[in-house]
Amino acid sequence: MLDSGNLLFKPRRSGQTVSSTDQAKATIIAQTFIAGQNVVAAVGSNDLVAGSSFLKKLEEKYSFHFLSANLAAAGADKPIFQPFTFKMIDHDFHVAIIGLTGRPLSHLPSEQFSLLSWETILPKLITQLSSHADMILLLSNLPSQENEKIAKKFDAINIIFQSGNVSRGNSPPYLVNNALICQTTTRGKYQGTLEIKWNESRKWQKHAKIRIELKQIKRQLQLVTQKIEQSKQVDSGTKRHENRLLGLQRLKQKLEGQQKQLQQQLNHNKSYQGATYNNRFIALSSKVEDDPQTVQRIRAAGIR
Repeated sequence: MLDSGNLLFKPRRSGQTVSSTDQAKATIIAQTFIAGQNVVAAVGSNDLVAGSSFLKKLEEKYSFHFLSANLAAAGADKPIFQPFTFKMIDHDFHVAIIGLTGRPLSHLPSEQFSLLSWETILPKLITQLSSHADMILLLSNLPSQENEKIAKKFDAINIIFQSGNVSRGNSPPYLVNNALICQTTTRGKYQGTLEIKWNESRKWQKHAKIRIELKQIKRQLQLVTQKIEQSKQVDSGTKRHENRLLGLQRLKQKLEGQQKQLQQQLNHNKSYQGATYNNRFIALSSKVEDDPQTVQRIRAAGIR
């Protein structure tokens, strides 16, 4: 499992303190979820509200590493946390995973941080990893606009899991250059799953996206055609009715043009066999029985 950051603490206002209860909850999340489920997690700006030393203690105590290639101490040019890690799948498939921390950092404690520019750190890092990895993933706490810029600049990045756009909630994967950008909503309400059929091309199949768009256009066209037929059967003779019918006919022509264009693109891209994917968002029910070990840890920490 992967997490792009802001896992341990809720957002805070500037000057708002972190209670011992908040830290106890974060400790249980680190022990039970990150370490217990072997999760690879990036450092989000909200994760730093108790200071980097708190995260370092969690790493040491539970034997895992947070990822952040761009979070540094003020005035330093080296990251505080491990910038990347490798995971091996089926003994011979190497996945490189990079972490990026996002803003804002103004709400953080007296400890001073700085964010190294991704334009500076990623080129060397991507070059270094590309020769050893079959796939490169980015866990990004940056806004989607920045992630799209990264995707356009680096062909070698294959997937970006983002956590810097809370308002978007569950967001179906979309392709920018050769990176599939994915997002699941916050606070553990859903689990996003991504099933991938990868191949040696290291490129996503372009016509998969076109097929989805074409299906949507066909559905809209069917609905508009039905409305036109229904409107013709009701001959009210009013100007309003005529204008409505004319508007529907124009919309149908527009959709037919879009359908034709997408079909041409699909025919052009059929010969290219790239990688494919399927995604789902699984709602996590509150009715699932509590894990006894987790309950014991919560009670031991005095959390109600």
